[in-house]
Amino acid sequence: MLRDYEDGKIDGIIFYDIDRLARQPRDLEDLIDLVEHYKRPVETVTGNIDLRTSNGRAMARVLVAMANKSSEDTGRRVARARLQQAQEGKGGRYKGPYRRFGWTTEGSIIEPEKALIQEARRRFMAGETWYGLVKLFNASGIPPISARAWSNSVIQQIILSPVVAGIAVYNGTLREANQQGTKSNFRVNPEGIALRDAAGQYLKGDWEPILTVDEWKTLVDEQMARKKGYTFSARGTRKHLLTGLLRCGSIREDGTMCNRSMVGIPQKEKSGRIVNVYRCQGKQQGGCGGPPAQHGQAGQPY
Repeated sequence: MLRDYEDGKIDGIIFYDIDRLARQPRDLEDLIDLVEHYKRPVETVTGNIDLRTSNGRAMARVLVAMANKSSEDTGRRVARARLQQAQEGKGGRYKGPYRRFGWTTEGSIIEPEKALIQEARRRFMAGETWYGLVKLFNASGIPPISARAWSNSVIQQIILSPVVAGIAVYNGTLREANQQGTKSNFRVNPEGIALRDAAGQYLKGDWEPILTVDEWKTLVDEQMARKKGYTFSARGTRKHLLTGLLRCGSIREDGTMCNRSMVGIPQKEKSGRIVNVYRCQGKQQGGCGGPPAQHGQAGQPY
């Protein structure tokens, strides 16, 4: 709309109320700059606010500031209500048309899904990769709830969440929650969304857990160790000798060395000979996704 106004494709802008036009002061100021330059009308249906006049601009600024405050107040009330619900142990399962994987909307365990989560944890702790767990979930015949297909991120959100251990969670950004150590970035720190009481103990929810707290914590520790490159898949090392030992020497955009563990993959040459090629992990796994390096080839980044 602003581009059309600036280009002259429209003769002006008419709006019902100022909060239908802008709720952020910076957006309003961008529009006022255009109005002052092009002098084309921007006003309400009643004509009470006309941005071509000094009084109209002053009134618009006041009303937008009030609309912005009202929006922030609403967001704060909603966030506070969600935090209170989580602190009361009621935030671990979804209501309405969706539910959390493993439970009904009433909080009852769904046995086949529970067994799948427990098997996924057992395999992951034994060295299975996330890609291997995707195959496991696909082979189970159980579909995901709110996604089209199983993927690394979907499975991680299920088995790494504190909810599987019966722990109340809050993924908001209220100061009250941040004082308890919670952080909204679940993928970086799964423990960050787990609520604790004043004594530092986890707040338990009103649903039956699938994993024990110790099982969940060792699972999270294993994931954190893998992200830092301290461990690697046991299955990969049985197939390719140097998987997990080679480190990527590629330089990232910020000037630091990648230093992620490289994984071995078989590659067929034009002659038909199969050779081991070592590649840095993809960006989803924390690597740079750099080009593969053949074992023994000079000048390659490992």
